[in-house]
This record gives sequence, C-alpha cells and structure tokens, in this order.
Amino acid sequence: MAGATQTVTEYPTEHGNRRPRCLGGGCDVLCRCAHRRLLPSDGPPTRSQMAFRSLEYPLLGCLPEQEGQMIHEVRTPEGIDIRFEVASIGRRAAAYAVDNTIIIAVLTVVGLIALIFIPDGWGIALFLTLGFIVRTFYFPLFEIYGRGQTWGKEMMGVRVVDVEGRPLTGNAVFLRSLSREMETLIPLIVIASPDAILPGAPPFFGYLALTWLVTIAILPFFNPKRRRAGDFVASTVVVLEPRLNLMNDLTANVKARRFDFTTHQLDIYGIQEIQLLEQILRDGDETAYAPLAQRISNKIHFKGKWHTDPHAFLLQFYKDARSRHESRMLVGDRQETKREL
Repeated sequence: MAGATQTVTEYPTEHGNRRPRCLGGGCDVLCRCAHRRLLPSDGPPTRSQMAFRSLEYPLLGCLPEQEGQMIHEVRTPEGIDIRFEVASIGRRAAAYAVDNTIIIAVLTVVGLIALIFIPDGWGIALFLTLGFIVRTFYFPLFEIYGRGQTWGKEMMGVRVVDVEGRPLTGNAVFLRSLSREMETLIPLIVIASPDAILPGAPPFFGYLALTWLVTIAILPFFNPKRRRAGDFVASTVVVLEPRLNLMNDLTANVKARRFDFTTHQLDIYGIQEIQLLEQILRDGDETAYAPLAQRISNKIHFKGKWHTDPHAFLLQFYKDARSRHESRMLVGDRQETKREL
C-alpha cells in the first residue's frame, strides 16, 4: 500500500521489552517497517511469522532485539554495511585484566632473572628498561599485528575496530595506547605519591587525580558505544568478535524432485527473500509452512499440487531458486529483491 503509514508495535515488559530490528541493517525500522504491516497487533510475532510476512513485501524481516544490546554499524570503503555488537564493559574489563596479568607475569620472570644473574645494579636498570618497553608496546603491537586483538581481547572474544569502518591504523592504536597511561597509570601515581609527579604538590592534587580517575572509569557507562577516552581520541570502538557458525545445507534434505518450476517463476523472488525463506525452514515452525507455500504459489502462479506436502514444496523451491540465483551471479546478474508483477 503505497503512501500508507501505520505504527510499529513496541512490546511491553511481559514480552521482554523487545522492539523490532531490521535483519538487513542499514534501514531504520521505524521509518521503513512502519508501513509494511509486518507486526500483528495481538502480541509479539514469532521469528518465522515476521520473515513470512516479509516475503509479501520487498523488505527484510524484523527480529526482536535484546534489551541493552548495542549495535555498531559501519560502512567499509567498498560500500559494504557491517553490523557489530558492541562489547560489554565486563568483557573489556576482563580482557584488560588478562593482559595486565600477562604483563606482570613477564615482568616478574624478567625481574627475577635480572636480579639473580646481573649484579651491581645493572639488573635493576635492565628490569626497569624492559618493564617500560613491555608496558608501552604490548598493547599497540598486538593490536596492530593482531588485527585489533591482544591476547586478553582474543580470550574474551572482542576486538578494536575503527569507528568509521576504515582499516585500523598504527597512529590510532598508539594514540589509544598512550591515552591509557593518561587515564590510569599517571593518576594512580599521583594518588600514591603526588611529589613523584610534581615536587611540593599541594594536598588537593591527589583528590584531583582521584576525581579524574573516577570520571574516566565511568565514562563508558554514559555513551552509547561504551567507548573510553582513548576510543574517542583514536576514533575506535571495541566490538564482539564475529563468530562463524556453519549450518547444514538445507538442500541435502531434498531427496527426490516432486515439483518443477520455470525460470520465470524462480526469478520472481530475489536474494533477500530466498534468504528469509531459508531462515523460516531452519526455524522449523511447521505452522508457517502451509500459509507461506500458499502465498508463494499464488505469487509465482504455480499450478501444481503443493497442498500434500508444503514443507517439501518450500524446500524444492528454495533449492531451485538458490541454484538459479547462483548461476545468474556467475555472469554478473544479481537480483537483490523480488520483481513486481
């Protein structure tokens, strides 16, 4: 219905305070889903229902988004939209703790070796020198050559990325690392011994450092991407590491051909709709099979008897449509959404 505008339902507390989110990313669900009638008025739809309704309209489906989940969207220089989930403060703190534990362990071993085997104060000098090098270069070197990950970040499943989607540069990583010293190390030294930084410092100097430390500590709680001061300086954000989840091939379930489709019928739906069909089949919601098969058969003007086994009809259509799109893309013919008849 062109020009029609309706309100997107926001579900109350008993449904977990979930709101619709667009699967495809890059669209505002309040702007683009409002007029698509994707959501029923009698409560939150199932995953399959929302994807099923989306096959009727040229729009990706909407999924419930967990309350408190923060999504960071970037567009790469190649024009590809990528969605990341922002890392929680707990994960970041745990990664930082692991990294500092590694640094302390290395410095402890180096210090013991230096003090035992190198006499006349040279051992202490070597320990202080190596301590400075390890402390200064551990984070930037690992984040540069580890694609935004230190050992601690890798263990916690998080990584640093550029906030605009550009490649992470050495300058940004070093700025981020040096700002960490200003955020934590120097204030702690001032609190412990103000004279070490400024001889003859007044008593309130330590209280100023404590105020600075508390302000820096709570900063990630008060910005939408949980960024610390160093992230703002370096234009970075810490996100969860995407995990590759390989699923079984649905077409392996098609044992024998029972339905035949013409190329015209297979070309009606685009890649987005075929992906949504795959999602419904993987969800296994059998109540969606018959109405979905009815809607697809009407759309493509299929005259065969699909009523005997809607699931087999959907599997066969998915297999043939996917194969058709893959063949077309080999020659540069890519169809993102369905064709209007």
